[in-house]
Amino acid sequence: WELSGEGVHWDNLASLPPSATPPRDGYGQSLLHIFMMLLLDALLYSVLAWYVERVSPGTLGLPQPWYFPLSARFWCGDPPCETAEQCDEDSGGDQKQGLEYYEKPVPGSAVSVAIRGLRKVHPNGKVALHGLSLDMHWGCIMGLLGHNGAGKSTIMSIMCGLYPPTLGDVVVDGVSVRRDAERVRR
Repeated sequence: WELSGEGVHWDNLASLPPSATPPRDGYGQSLLHIFMMLLLDALLYSVLAWYVERVSPGTLGLPQPWYFPLSARFWCGDPPCETAEQCDEDSGGDQKQGLEYYEKPVPGSAVSVAIRGLRKVHPNGKVALHGLSLDMHWGCIMGLLGHNGAGKSTIMSIMCGLYPPTLGDVVVDGVSVRRDAERVRR
């Protein structure tokens, strides 16, 4: 197109350049074919990058199994937990052992965040959390207090889905962080 001095326009995008020699097989490459291949490549590499990011998120994020696009959980999602007891059963967490250490919730307040049997062991073997279980209720103020190395930042990182827990689960508004951290972040 440049050699003929005409340039490429919408009306000649799909035709062969006038200076091109006819192809031997009767099929040549127009600029439209090249644009279509570039779009197909961009789509293919975007899907591949999305898949690799989900399966191997690096140091931050929860890795999905390699077969996650084939699972029903990916396409339909998990049904939300209706009660804290149902979340306990789903997560396999402990069932509030030592009830004398638990404060009774405000009557009628719904559980917004349920942490069940949360344990985190870092790769170097250091145990950051030892089976933490607690409920955070709507309308109540919650504070995490503790000395350096007590696990406050680890709890928050697990609640946000940055680190996977070794055991246990965090359920935010009926959505499990272990199963669907992206939905929890919304």
